[in-house]
Amino acid sequence: MKLTVSYTPELPQVISLANFKVSAFGGNEIRFACKGQAEAFDVNLSVKTIHFGEVQSDTNTNRLLNVVNSSDMPTTFQFITDKSNVFSFSHVEGTAKKNSSTRIIIHFTPQRTGNYYERVFCMIRGHKVLYVDLIGTCYDILTKPIPLSQRHIDSYRHKVIMGQHKKSNIIKEYDE
Repeated sequence: MKLTVSYTPELPQVISLANFKVSAFGGNEIRFACKGQAEAFDVNLSVKTIHFGEVQSDTNTNRLLNVVNSSDMPTTFQFITDKSNVFSFSHVEGTAKKNSSTRIIIHFTPQRTGNYYERVFCMIRGHKVLYVDLIGTCYDILTKPIPLSQRHIDSYRHKVIMGQHKKSNIIKEYDE
């Protein structure tokens, strides 16, 4: 006789174990155990940094970000960001279908000259937190700041971790 056992996990990376005993009328019995572990979602963002370049004040530009779900199950995601920010998302939450990607358009709309940076976190159900760094520079006819780059951000973060930064000395790596 064929016996079918189904496994439907509800949480990723949780081990499930079940012991069974099958008894026949003649007194014979078979004992067996089933063990299963659900894989975690294989979800990534298409890039870790989006650089919007130099944008003139009161204009805007946009870039594309993909939430890539390489899993065989759909999953939900949510970006943690302020809706009235200089960086705005076409949508901040949604569902990434199995083995597909979801497109998100991010707009950079600066009003004043300066360098802009934000790390936006992406929460995914049953997955580690992901992030994307957003960087842009705004200029006008009178003022054109030196553009900020990812290496400036990385250098500053390293100095903070090492305890080498001063509070009055925010990102001075432009000269490097």
